[in-house]
Amino acid sequence: MTTDRRSSPMRRATPSLVLVVLLGVFAAGCGTHVDPEIRRQAADALLSGGGGGGSGSSSGADGASGPTQDGAVAGGDATVTDAGGTTSATGGTSGGAATGGDPATSGAAGAGAPAPVGGNGGATDVGVTADAITIGTVASLSGPIPGLFEGAVNGTNAYVKYVNSTGGVYGRQLEIAVGDDQNECGANQNRYRDLSPKVFAFVGGFSVFDECAARVMKPQPKVPLVQYALSGAANALPNLFSPQASVPGYATGPFEYWTKKYGAKTKKVGTVYSQNAAAADSHRAISAAAKSVGWEFIYERGAASTEQDFTADIVRMRQDGVELVFLMATTAQNAARIKRAADSQDFRPVWIVQVAYDQSFITFMGGPEAAEGVEGANLFSLYFGEDEAKRVPEVALYQQWMKRNNPKANLDVFSMYGWTSAKLFVQALKDAGPKATRAGLLASLKKVQDYDADGMLAPSGPAPKRPATCYVLWQIKGGKYVRVDTPATGYRCDGTYFRTGA
Repeated sequence: MTTDRRSSPMRRATPSLVLVVLLGVFAAGCGTHVDPEIRRQAADALLSGGGGGGSGSSSGADGASGPTQDGAVAGGDATVTDAGGTTSATGGTSGGAATGGDPATSGAAGAGAPAPVGGNGGATDVGVTADAITIGTVASLSGPIPGLFEGAVNGTNAYVKYVNSTGGVYGRQLEIAVGDDQNECGANQNRYRDLSPKVFAFVGGFSVFDECAARVMKPQPKVPLVQYALSGAANALPNLFSPQASVPGYATGPFEYWTKKYGAKTKKVGTVYSQNAAAADSHRAISAAAKSVGWEFIYERGAASTEQDFTADIVRMRQDGVELVFLMATTAQNAARIKRAADSQDFRPVWIVQVAYDQSFITFMGGPEAAEGVEGANLFSLYFGEDEAKRVPEVALYQQWMKRNNPKANLDVFSMYGWTSAKLFVQALKDAGPKATRAGLLASLKKVQDYDADGMLAPSGPAPKRPATCYVLWQIKGGKYVRVDTPATGYRCDGTYFRTGA
């Protein structure tokens, strides 16, 4: 077995450390346009577990930052000025009312709810009036890596527009107050401090520094948060409900499937992962799940963020007898570089590349022919695929309203989690009844034992914080990501969840 130990010892990483590593590499991009791949590296470092990678609590410093950036968005597009400015935008609903028949407009269970005959109670709680409910979305929009989690706002806003187009919830339109944390712990805390007394709930937010928000929100257990948690500190909040619970570890089902499919090749696995601490943690958690069902990694190396030439890795994999290359805790672009290096040397192992489910991967490979046969597994649907939209109405709805909300926006994992967070919020809001209160919403959320966003996510438990064990297997065929050995509209649910921490 070849294991490169040049990286520091693996440890439970802090999201802030991920950002520090990236900023050290890309400091020249501060305040300017940043290449999308830089954003992708930061994103992949945090989510390389495919929705189930290891996440850890952290201890970023408290601190103050500039004035709060927040503003009401009534089903419109948020616009953000430079750091220290104000986020503000207004606008009505977009695209007209949903109609039956077309899966892109009908939805699986309907979104809104009509106003009751006896009224909805008017201003029943913070952020609530007779005709509107204001929610808060805090994400990293500006700062050293501009637009890092812009997708979270786009996805949340797209779902809000959809709900408003159906009449809202019990006669109330949904409005969004967007807070930009500027990729700073102190600014993140300020956004939550200032918005907490103004908004009914926080929905769809995404930040490297959500452990900082956790310190602000822990003393406020009556304020609901419906959003994906990256850190252990955020995930532990009793008032936070994630559309897909993030627990250190990974689902074993995909590895059990590949063991049956490829047999002895899973005893001769090679991998290269990003050297930053969070990606290394993801590698440790995911590889531990694989090893728990018999996989053996005979070549492993942590690569620096600046590396672009992986020829030496391919030479050593061939020498060590690697027969299956597994890539997950890295970026889509680096995964493509690794495979291109192998192709140039006529090295033809099995390629299982989890991070290849990215709209840019085939382009990075140089075209469909070079990407042909690459396979992987998701803990969510193939949400940017045209074929998937024909089979899963929620995916079609997401794609349509993302386009209506912002035609230039990427269909990325952050917008997907923004959409599914907002959907979970609306589901619980409807269940709580027309007289909207924070207490009622929390009581409703605590009843959500199972959630799959009408097929967009693998089922998990928002209330019990139970991670997903089901998955979709896919393979690139003819330039498309297609389901393989997986139900046409559902998930495989064999295997268990291998936990690597508390």
